[in-house]
Amino acid sequence: MLADAKRDPATFHFAKRVYLAVDSDKARAERRIREWFGKRYKNADLGPKVSIWGGAAECTEKIQEIVNGGAQQIVFNPLFDEMEHLDICAKEIMPHL
Repeated sequence: MLADAKRDPATFHFAKRVYLAVDSDKARAERRIREWFGKRYKNADLGPKVSIWGGAAECTEKIQEIVNGGAQQIVFNPLFDEMEHLDICAKEIMPHL
């Protein structure tokens, strides 16, 4: 498609939205993910399929896999406790990516 559009693939950037639930209690995080997706998308089972959750270190590893896969921009979409997630992302996740 890039060739058809006469675009240089080197100038094409990849972005990824990451539904994020940082919580050291993985069961609680998954419960909250399911609740959020159930309310917003009427499909609680979708949440665990498309989200990253766990402690900050585990989330960092999973996000790093996305970066390693070529994502140059990541949009974090925290599913609860947004301000707390902002702080965690800034202090515990971003410095390691």
